[in-house]
Amino acid sequence: MAEEQQQKKEEKPLPIFRADLEVYRGPDEPDGSPTYNIYDPVKAQYYKVSWAEASVLKVFRPGMTLSQLLEAVNQQSTLQVKREELEAFLQDAALKGLLSVPRSAEHLTHEVESRKQHPIMWLLHHYLYIRVPLLNPNAFLENTLPYVKWLCSPLMLLFYGIVSFIGLFFLAGRLDEYFYTFPYFFSFEGIFIYMGAILAVKFIHEFAHAYTATAYGVSVPSMGVAFIVLWPVLFTDVTDSWKLSKRSQRFMIAFAGVYAELIIGGISILCWVVTPDGPLHSMFFVLSSVTLASTLLVNLNPAMRFDGYYLLSDSWGIDNLQPRAFAVARWKLREWFLGLQMPSPEDPIYEKHYTGMVIYSVYTWIYRLILYTAIAALVYYHFTKSLGIILFVAEIVFFIISPFYSEFQRLSKLRPLLSINVRSMTLTAIIGLLFLWLALPLPHSEEFAAVTIPVDNQVLYAPEPGVIKEVLVKRGEKIQVGQPLLELASVDLNAQIADQYLLMKVIQSEIDIYSQDDDSQSLIPEKKAEYATAQAQLRGLVKKHTKNIIKAQLPGTIYELDQTLRPGLSIQRDQVLGSVADISQANVVFYVSEHFISSIKEGDEISFRLSNTFDWFGGRIEAVSPVRTQLLKHPSLASIYGGELAVMNEKEQLRMVDSLYQVTVSLFDPDLNLSFGKTGEVSMRIGWRSKLFHYSRSVLSLFWRESAF
Repeated sequence: MAEEQQQKKEEKPLPIFRADLEVYRGPDEPDGSPTYNIYDPVKAQYYKVSWAEASVLKVFRPGMTLSQLLEAVNQQSTLQVKREELEAFLQDAALKGLLSVPRSAEHLTHEVESRKQHPIMWLLHHYLYIRVPLLNPNAFLENTLPYVKWLCSPLMLLFYGIVSFIGLFFLAGRLDEYFYTFPYFFSFEGIFIYMGAILAVKFIHEFAHAYTATAYGVSVPSMGVAFIVLWPVLFTDVTDSWKLSKRSQRFMIAFAGVYAELIIGGISILCWVVTPDGPLHSMFFVLSSVTLASTLLVNLNPAMRFDGYYLLSDSWGIDNLQPRAFAVARWKLREWFLGLQMPSPEDPIYEKHYTGMVIYSVYTWIYRLILYTAIAALVYYHFTKSLGIILFVAEIVFFIISPFYSEFQRLSKLRPLLSINVRSMTLTAIIGLLFLWLALPLPHSEEFAAVTIPVDNQVLYAPEPGVIKEVLVKRGEKIQVGQPLLELASVDLNAQIADQYLLMKVIQSEIDIYSQDDDSQSLIPEKKAEYATAQAQLRGLVKKHTKNIIKAQLPGTIYELDQTLRPGLSIQRDQVLGSVADISQANVVFYVSEHFISSIKEGDEISFRLSNTFDWFGGRIEAVSPVRTQLLKHPSLASIYGGELAVMNEKEQLRMVDSLYQVTVSLFDPDLNLSFGKTGEVSMRIGWRSKLFHYSRSVLSLFWRESAF
């Protein structure tokens, strides 16, 4: 007892709380206990404190020691606060800068320097979302609120509901037309209508937040533009809604923008139903579809800190939901997978939300990883490949490596609590097997995009420019070798033949004349040489003329024929007119990346399956191209036509994006009546390989090839 009294005498007075701090009553906890919010005007931040912590603020007086403060709290309230709890609260207040503690210039300089962040690191953390405040609308909102209140009157809300119901009722019978509507945006007028409509909707969304906050007595210090991956959107700062003591009011402020968009969407649906085709019809389609899509996919998505996040937070009654949910998820995952028994990081009053918090956390982690990866891919394919690769690496580091590293650090501190149990052994076994499956060289199969081609075919093309004289066959007709298929006429070629005949007659006439004159007979050998040359040229022209009758070079079927061919139609030189092949026999062509080409050789056996079927056909590799394929000759495999191979359309040619090599396969049973040009997949065994090594090599190859470093 004497030692305790001596300790009290030796205690120093506690630092006082800053005089500029403001305390507001917050929403009650689920168990009914009151909460409070401390507002720091310097940082413009709110800090939630419990009933006990608020009691400390209430009884604290300058000059009090820790023991005196503890005694005053326990005497003046029904609470029994422990000394350790009080010390923890004061330490936390000091860390947040809520205490008036004298600090030296060196200490302040060190604190400022420690908070500085490298510009590159700041950009990597904030490039997804950057705010730019533009105006302080508080006075305007207060002055104009009486003029817009009627828009939220019970009568108007009933009107919105009736209009939306009628619109949805009529829309139910026109869903096909709605989903296949092509907006009227192929003009400057259409573009301006579209942009103006979207901008107007977003203005209404933000002012719905702002007016609702103003109606509850909450100031709106700023409105402006936020950049989401450099895409501008409007924002409204309603942080002061933390001053409200009812969660229902905070909920309505967060829900106001979403509700406004839903109202616009409902009214726009009815307007779309009743308006005829044209700019207005398309504008209402955009207003309805974009507002509903942005509301459901963006604003109500709790994974990002938009309206949906705050709605979920207020509906559960959990402030600062995200970090607290992440902490609960880590605690639960440690318990499930490691059997680690530790106290919950949250108060038991939130126990009913633990499962939801874990689901929310896992969903948020996965959503962010996919979102950031998609952004990196967008930058890679449409902007700068180097920047896309840097962003992708940064996201792997921040969203995969960094969380795992932080968790390993925390687990190393909890090592005394870890023990060997069924859960930890199961997790270790699963991770070990997964690593072995990735790292060890194992036999495996690969699938490649493939297409059926004729075993042997004849492409029908125009040898010279001309016109169609006669089409002698039809598509699907069976033909024999030497059978005439098409007859062409070339005006230029006919003229050249006629000129050549005339030239030969002239030369022959000259020879006859020279033979009658003794003085001119010496010129006869020269003229005969000219005649022989003209005769040879005539034979060449006649040979070209015979090619205008296109004949079959192999027996088969006309499986391709230009349906526009008709007598009198002009055609160009080398224009493809059709194809002939034996349709009862087919080969297969597939394309292999440079990572696998060294593992494939002639004679290897494969299995081929047509798309959307379960029928497999055996085959053998007949030829492997030694050079990379530059142009894709099979449109059905092209990505721009729904195929699997990435191509770019350059001057009506399909240029391959990746390094791929063509492989030709002959089927064991060629008489399968397979249609040509049908896509499928080839499956074959590639021998022994480590998946981890293969993926690592692919990533490094992509990095060095595309980064342009």
